Amino acid sequence: MVLTVHGSERDQEVLMRYNGCHFNGMDDGETLRQLTAQIAQPLLTGIHQQSTFIHPVYELVFGPQPPKWT
Repeated sequence: MVLTVHGSERDQEVLMRYNGCHFNGMDDGETLRQLTAQIAQPLLTGIHQQSTFIHPVYELVFGPQPPKWT
């Protein structure tokens, strides 16, 4: 997901990666930041909610999954 952040001095694009196992986080071209619930929840809910999530990102957005009963 590419976000355009409008700042008081300039606009900046920020890349949010949230799929796969290499890097899930934010990248503004200078600093890599870990993806946190505070960032993921507002961006991956509502109209932007995905139909599937990888497990770590699901837990950031919705909390721990209940145990599966077999």
